[in-house]
Amino acid sequence: MRVRMSALLLGCLMSVSLVAQDKKPEPAKAEAKKEQPKDREGRFAAIVADFKKEFGAFDKAMRAAKTRDEQEEASKLQPDPEKYRKAVLPLVEIDPRDGLACDMLLFLLADLGVTDTVAVKLLGDHHAANPKVLPFVRGLVEGMPDELKPFLRKVIAANPSKEAKGLATFALATGSFADYDEKQSDAARKTAENGFDDVVKNYGDVKVGNETLAVMCKGYLTELRDLVIGKVAPDVASKDLAGKDVKLSDYRGKVVVLDIWATWCGPCRGMIPHERELVARLKDKPFVFVSVSADDDKKDLEGFLEKEKMPWTHWWNKGAENPMLRDWNIRFFPTIYILDAEGRIRFKGVRGKAMDKAVDGLVAEAEKKPKK
Repeated sequence: MRVRMSALLLGCLMSVSLVAQDKKPEPAKAEAKKEQPKDREGRFAAIVADFKKEFGAFDKAMRAAKTRDEQEEASKLQPDPEKYRKAVLPLVEIDPRDGLACDMLLFLLADLGVTDTVAVKLLGDHHAANPKVLPFVRGLVEGMPDELKPFLRKVIAANPSKEAKGLATFALATGSFADYDEKQSDAARKTAENGFDDVVKNYGDVKVGNETLAVMCKGYLTELRDLVIGKVAPDVASKDLAGKDVKLSDYRGKVVVLDIWATWCGPCRGMIPHERELVARLKDKPFVFVSVSADDDKKDLEGFLEKEKMPWTHWWNKGAENPMLRDWNIRFFPTIYILDAEGRIRFKGVRGKAMDKAVDGLVAEAEKKPKK
């Protein structure tokens, strides 16, 4: 379970609270039938208000925390999603088909991040075609739990909105991509590839922020089709620190460690001492270490390199706007590719001793080949 505030959905839920306050239930009816719609709406509004109060205190404490101990203490104020699930689901089940039930389910799934199978099923069974689910589906583009896949399939089947269908199709494709393990199975790769192809063909013009789904699919399809072990890596054009044009193919004949990183990345910085040892050990070998910086400001990179010894090749090209980051579908830092002397991808994501073993083996291969 996780807590994730959605400003848009919370705003909608706030309106529910205000409506409930404006409508004064008739005392006799409210007393006689506890589960009348007005009472149900009011009870939900009170739950939302309680959550807002709890989350507000938690958020304020976390923002004020300066030390790890203060953060741990503040984290104790985080609202308990299970408490709200137990309070809201019985209200939903009174009439799971009405609009208020949809609001309640979105409160659980979107605002609280409760991946409750009952709530997911109810939302899919009764509200997959409701326009209100669009913001929730849009939020799943960045990642989703497997429990939501059936709901997304129902959105694709029932929702009249092209945007909702496209976003749901994209989210399912990224879910299949997350299941893909290059070393174990090709089925998830094919499922993900077909999903992204479907998005490009039928929903490519749907926008997410300033980008279209077609553009967002490009990097995933490149990774699935071209950035696989055994294939020659796509050539990359970039610039070195002096502003000189460089290409990945310039290093044919050498083993290449391609390290996509950033100075603000803690794990990236943690690898520097080992990388330094590797580069020093192989200084006279057919080997090159290339670090591609995602820092937005080139001066940040240059300032970092003045203080931290990193005596190898560095590229910088527009920082986070570097076309390579999109073309190669870079989703985390560091991202490591190791290429053999012919430019083929032989290893991905290896670090430490695993990197040493991979590089040493490829360097030995390169040294055995006759020079052209």
